[in-house]
Amino acid sequence: MTPAGWYGDPDDATQIRYWDGVAWTPHRSPLTAAAPVGIESYLKRDGDRVVVPASAIAGGLAPAACVPHQRAGGATAVKFVSKTPPWVYLTLFVGLIWPVIIAAILRKTVAAPAWPVCDRCTSERRRNLTWMWLSIATWVPGFLLFSILPSSTPEALTWVLIGVVALGPLIAAVWFSERASLSRAVRGEVSPDGFSVSFPTKVFPRPAAAAHASTTAAPTGSSGATYLPRH
Repeated sequence: MTPAGWYGDPDDATQIRYWDGVAWTPHRSPLTAAAPVGIESYLKRDGDRVVVPASAIAGGLAPAACVPHQRAGGATAVKFVSKTPPWVYLTLFVGLIWPVIIAAILRKTVAAPAWPVCDRCTSERRRNLTWMWLSIATWVPGFLLFSILPSSTPEALTWVLIGVVALGPLIAAVWFSERASLSRAVRGEVSPDGFSVSFPTKVFPRPAAAAHASTTAAPTGSSGATYLPRH
């Protein structure tokens, strides 16, 4: 059961209200700097991931430090994106443009105006970009190889070369391009419905534990929504 204390008023976002441990009391007070609303107030654990409402992130809430590395980082505009379903990569066999079109249609985004990004996140992004361009550079010579193959080349070997030399680098390029975004560097992933952004629990452990504990029997407002205590 949620202990007695001052919590965000479920009927008025500009005030805090006293919960006596059983029910809301009529005692209210204006929400001041003494009771700030941080991103920790919105965290919820879902299995091995920590979920944050998309509205909280788009509204400018962010942790004090870079999420995966817990290091100080500059406030950077980050566009979080949803994960591309694995089956989309299979469409590479029918043409390069199809996976791009399908991924764009399925993709959900959440824009964070100022998310902490440390130097290690930036370094990971640059490394993935480098591997992406190297994969593309390997893919182009692969097609040149087919033009010089002798006509006597066994058909089985030809198909192996198509898979290894042509499709392999292409799939690798798409894979690395997915991870070359800042959203992947900071480990954020938008849900398929676009309503939340999740992070692995192992990189968001401390706030997740606090949020998980605070959700136990949390009081609800007249709308039925659960409001987490402010920290």
